[in-house]
Amino acid sequence: MSAVPVCHACSADSLSVFNESADLAAVSSDCRAWPASFAVAICLNCGLVQKVVDALWRQSAAHIYASYDLYHQTPNRTEQVIFDQLSGTALPRSELMFGHYFQRRPLTSGGTFLDLGCGTGPTLTAFSKLANGWRLFGFDPNLPDRQRVLAVPGVQEVFAGDLCEIVGTFDLITAVHVLEHVTEPLCFLQGMRALMHTDSRALIQIPHFPSSPFDLAIFDHCSHFTCSSISSLLARAGLVIETIDIDLIPKEISIVVKPGEPSVVHSANELAKSRDEVEASIAWLRDLQDQALSVESGRLGIFGTSIGANWLHGLLAERVGFFVDEDRTRQGQLYRGCPVFAPSEVSELGNILMPLPRSTAEKICRRIGAGSNYLLPPA
Repeated sequence: MSAVPVCHACSADSLSVFNESADLAAVSSDCRAWPASFAVAICLNCGLVQKVVDALWRQSAAHIYASYDLYHQTPNRTEQVIFDQLSGTALPRSELMFGHYFQRRPLTSGGTFLDLGCGTGPTLTAFSKLANGWRLFGFDPNLPDRQRVLAVPGVQEVFAGDLCEIVGTFDLITAVHVLEHVTEPLCFLQGMRALMHTDSRALIQIPHFPSSPFDLAIFDHCSHFTCSSISSLLARAGLVIETIDIDLIPKEISIVVKPGEPSVVHSANELAKSRDEVEASIAWLRDLQDQALSVESGRLGIFGTSIGANWLHGLLAERVGFFVDEDRTRQGQLYRGCPVFAPSEVSELGNILMPLPRSTAEKICRRIGAGSNYLLPPA
């Protein structure tokens, strides 16, 4: 008999599974269609939406991380850019995050900075451009390229292994799109708290799943956050929220925390709301699957080359003839064996699916003057 799955945030055996998620297509967080099935659940105790983390999930997630290839769509694996949906201007995610943070809390002339989940170093690189006299450190339990990270100006050391092995405290810590991967998120946050002194701050960015239903379909994302569920988790870890924002970067929660005392925060009303949001997200993904599979035969394009686009590519495979991307570094490349065009180049090429929330797709269509071949996603 298999073990009863428990919540990986509060350890309660109170998971309620959404059976409708069982036949959804999956994608990995480094943008590969993924063949394994998954189950989405909600904890009736703490309210965290999560994957059922069983032995099969762990095995498949390990395969993803063993061949992880983040930002493979761009030359030199540069960080994803975030587009302003009105102006079309774009900045790398970390530069946008730091620019907003330092408007409120000006950067000092020196200090220590630690990036948790540093990967190949995009957040360290962004901070290095701003920092003067700071000593930079990275940490990643699955460090893909140690020498690349050490080559970032200002980086002193890169830690691997366990978070608890890092000694000392740091003035500023970042965890950019890390927490959604962690199978013991409370322990991780407590470990981060232990690396902070009284005046330390930490910047956390995570997906906001109600704004991006694709987050539920990312196989190796084992936690799916709302502002309420992350606030509860941070309080239990002894981290006090200074700011929490879902508007700075679309589809993400941006948080600034400082060290405090552990506390328990519960909101009974949020559980029903989160359940409704999961059901709506699953229904939308199923509708988008149906839309994609029902488009008449012919050459199809997909808008974007990131998570949603690869999720659709996994469904449609050889029917996809091209991609459309506003990121100039990706235009003119071959991706999944198909050319990547700028929006201005595709008026006669065929129907284009838009794996985006409907409101975002509408803003993009207005901004780029999209023609009738752009198929708006389901509402």
